[in-house]
Amino acid sequence: MTTGAVLLAGGAGSRLGGVDKAALRLDGATLLDRALDALAGMEVVVVGPPRDRPGLRIVREDPPRSGPAAAVVAGLRALPAVDEVLLLAVDLPRLPEAVPLLLAAPIDTDGAVVVDADGRKQWLLARYRAAALEAAAQALRDPTDRPLRALVGALDVASVHLPPGLEADVDTVADARRAGVTLPGEEAGMTDDVGAALETWWATLTQALGLEDVPADRDAILGLAGRAAHSVVRPAAPLTTFLAGYAAGRAGGSAADVAAAIARADTAIRG
Repeated sequence: MTTGAVLLAGGAGSRLGGVDKAALRLDGATLLDRALDALAGMEVVVVGPPRDRPGLRIVREDPPRSGPAAAVVAGLRALPAVDEVLLLAVDLPRLPEAVPLLLAAPIDTDGAVVVDADGRKQWLLARYRAAALEAAAQALRDPTDRPLRALVGALDVASVHLPPGLEADVDTVADARRAGVTLPGEEAGMTDDVGAALETWWATLTQALGLEDVPADRDAILGLAGRAAHSVVRPAAPLTTFLAGYAAGRAGGSAADVAAAIARADTAIRG
């Protein structure tokens, strides 16, 4: 069995201040370099903006920023013939540890997908039979601005459970801190101000809206936005957080109401 990989590396990093996620660093190496090292010996296609990396096969979805399904299809079309395909996101700091476990998982169906502790399928930490993935791409016809679930959600996949934390991605500054990831400029002593800017904006906005005592966890809201952006389409992030907040307000606005609204939104995201 031959295995190739499609690595998505074109995220806007909007909740990281527009940082290129592929340039985030862990243990002195960029997340892109760590991913490529983990995939050494495989045919690899990186989907994202052009990079000064001779020999690296890079493609872009058409049009750019037209969603994860379009990105995966673009990568799949550029991948040489293989039996299996790893679909991966570059913003997984512990990807080098996860890949061998994913490769070792048995596949008796269309593929094997990592499931996190909350039961969410991580479509971009998964291994698929190439024929099944290609058939799904043909059935979708037009992947533009479609969620990834529209492409792979109907496939018959096995669940893979990894040690806690291996599936964690980096969407926010808090995620980066938890993972020990440094943002561009931090290693040169230029302290990143994204976290401070978010803190200031949170204080400014809550005061402007008369919500200084809002019983909400900022990281939980940002996490919900990230899951909506990854599992649906990027514009779903603000829409999802607004509607979850609106639902929490209608229910009474307590901390429990906020948590319940986020949970219901997560259920909808999982489909």
